[in-house]
Amino acid sequence: MVISIDVCIQMNTFVYMTHTVSIRMDKNLYQSINKVAKANKRSISNYIEYAMERFLLEESFVSEEEMGEILSHKDFASNVKTAKKQIKSKEVRFV
Repeated sequence: MVISIDVCIQMNTFVYMTHTVSIRMDKNLYQSINKVAKANKRSISNYIEYAMERFLLEESFVSEEEMGEILSHKDFASNVKTAKKQIKSKEVRFV
């Protein structure tokens, strides 16, 4: 089964680009998504876009507990200093 999804990339309130993405999924997954989308009064395409945005938002942040573990790591401070030096000297680039 193939579904086309329109994905909007938004920054503030401006829509910069929209892309259509085709995905394949088995019948059971499609039926599950269809049920959830209907329960939320959304189209399948809109529900998948919503679910993807929520997932990405949740994956972009760490919990207070996880942040505490990161900050308390013994090599954290030296790793940050090294990274700052590399960025300043342009030894690394971000993609």
